[in-house]
Amino acid sequence: MNCYQSTFLVCLCFLLNACIPAPNAPVDLDLSVPPTMSMIEALPNQDTELEPLHSCDSSVDDQRQWTGVIYELKFGREEPPGISLGYNIDGRNSDGQDADSCYRSDLRSPEGEEGIDNQFAKIVPLIEAVGGEAIEGLTQGIINQGRLLMMFHLTALDDERLLEDDCIHLESFYGLGTPQIGTQGFLLSGQTFDRDTNRPATNSENLTLNEGAFEVRGLELDLPLEVFDQSYLFELDRVLIRGRFTPDGELHGFISGALNVEAVARRVEMIDGGGMVAELVPRFLRQQADLSPDQDGICRSLSMTLTFKAKRAFIYADDDALK
Repeated sequence: MNCYQSTFLVCLCFLLNACIPAPNAPVDLDLSVPPTMSMIEALPNQDTELEPLHSCDSSVDDQRQWTGVIYELKFGREEPPGISLGYNIDGRNSDGQDADSCYRSDLRSPEGEEGIDNQFAKIVPLIEAVGGEAIEGLTQGIINQGRLLMMFHLTALDDERLLEDDCIHLESFYGLGTPQIGTQGFLLSGQTFDRDTNRPATNSENLTLNEGAFEVRGLELDLPLEVFDQSYLFELDRVLIRGRFTPDGELHGFISGALNVEAVARRVEMIDGGGMVAELVPRFLRQQADLSPDQDGICRSLSMTLTFKAKRAFIYADDDALK
C-alpha cells in the first residue's frame, strides 16, 4: 500500500472513531428483559430508576420510552450515482459551477429532493479501491467490542406502535459495556449498558413522530478521537438526525452534517512525529471541502452522511445523568 493510500485510511479512521480506546471497566449485562407486546414500555426493573428528560403536556405516560443502540454504521453512498441520503446543509443547489460550494456539485435524495450535501459519498469509490470495505469492517468491529456504542433515548411516547406522536423527546449519548454478539455478527437486542458520562450528549425536545419517522436538525456533535496517544474532539456542526421505526421495532436512519476541516487539520498538523500523515491528511481534507467558504472562497467544512441501524437496548441510570 503506498503512502497516499495509508494516509487515506488514517483519515477514515479519524472520521469513524476507529481509534477510540476500549473502556477501562466492562459492566455486567442484564439480558433477562421480559417479552412485551408493545415496542415501547415503562422502565424494566433495574437497580436505579431512569427518569425521563421532560414530559410533554400531551403525554399520557411520560415513563413510556424507547432506548436503542446503533449496531451498524456505514458510509452514506451514491446509490445509484447522483442519489444519496442526506440533506441540503447550505440551502443551495449547486451544479458544480457555484463558487459558494467550492465548485462541488450536489446530489438528490431518493425522494427527489435536490441540493443534497454529501461530498463524502463521492469519495466512497476511492475508499473501496484502497480497502474501504475493510474500514467499514473495522468500524463494525469496534462497535461489537463496545468501543463505539452510540445510543438514542426517546421519552414522552404516547403511541405504543411508534407511528404517530405530536410530542416526543430525544437524547443521544454514548454507552459503556461489553456487548454480546449474535450469530449474524451484530449486537444482540435487549442488552443493558452504562452511560459514558465522559463523552458528549445532545438533547432535543418537542419532536414529532409521523408515520414512524422523526427528524431533528441544528445539532452540534463532538467526535471524541484518539490519535497517536493524544485525545481530541473533532466538531461536526449543522447536524441532522433522521430516523424511522421499522415494523419490528428497530430504528433505521442517517446522521448528516458538516465536518470542521480546519479543526481536524490543525490538530493533525500538531501531531509530534506525524510525518507524511500530518502533512497530507490536512491537504486532502481541504481539497475535498464543499461548505463554509471564507472571504477568500476557500471551503472550510466537508459534508458527510453516515447511515445507521439501531435496536432495542436499556441503560442503567448513573446518578442524575438523565434527569
